[in-house]
Amino acid sequence: MRFLSILALPLFATISISAIIPEPEPEPGSVDIAEADVPTGLSDPTGWTRLDLTDPELDLDALKAFHPEVNMENLRDNLRAITYKCETTTGSPLANDVAKCGADLESRPATQYCTVNNPSGSHCTKLTSRGTAAIGICGKYLEFLNCRYVAFWTAYMIPKCRWKNLMGGLVDMGTGEKIIFYHS
Repeated sequence: MRFLSILALPLFATISISAIIPEPEPEPGSVDIAEADVPTGLSDPTGWTRLDLTDPELDLDALKAFHPEVNMENLRDNLRAITYKCETTTGSPLANDVAKCGADLESRPATQYCTVNNPSGSHCTKLTSRGTAAIGICGKYLEFLNCRYVAFWTAYMIPKCRWKNLMGGLVDMGTGEKIIFYHS
């Protein structure tokens, strides 16, 4: 009968389907189909995700190599400040192109730093671009990160934010610098 009453509405009437047929409550541990079609790193579409230090994809020994002067416990404390945000949409770059940008940064000398060279406006500097993708660094003028460190975070973020072979997002280092992955 509900179906017939909907058909009897005037042509320009607006109705709320949710008012007619309420959505069932999801079972604990279930995944809504709409949730399954978002990038894996997107736990909250409007917010930032805190870095999970127990993530098996997070190679703490590799990170330690970037900070040999810091003991592992202090490194863990520093990493707890890092957050990331996936912003992958149909307008994002191809994930493979983001990986090529990461490879470019990885191939740079171990002593090369990627620096914010933009003193005004966005305070962002493009570090590299390949195909549809670009990687940049944002922050205060002349802040910097080791380019291979940026490459590490690029490799870490691709599977977190990949969606339909596209990838976009940011990593907030918790110290003022942000790494951004965007369409070139």
